[in-house]
Amino acid sequence: IFGPSSWDDVEVLLSQSTDRAVASAGIRLTHELQAAACGAKLLSHLLKTELLDFNMSSTDFDFNSEPLRAKPTVAVLKKQGLSNVLKTATRHATKCLVRHA
Repeated sequence: IFGPSSWDDVEVLLSQSTDRAVASAGIRLTHELQAAACGAKLLSHLLKTELLDFNMSSTDFDFNSEPLRAKPTVAVLKKQGLSNVLKTATRHATKCLVRHA
């Protein structure tokens, strides 16, 4: 299964939305912004794919189940903690909005 192996990998995917566009400011910025969004989109796609087989709305869903822990993206995000993951995603989204709005 392909996915991020560490929190640093997730940070790299999220930070592309600002880092890549800044590096090429003035040179087809619109194209670079579209390309930069690919990191966040990839992370979203990986997470959706890994969670596809799980019914998380079920009352007996176990977040510590072996099949769920085997998913690399889920494992990295769980290890970091949901609160920290949401704070980081919000920080990167805000940075991108402020920089390119």
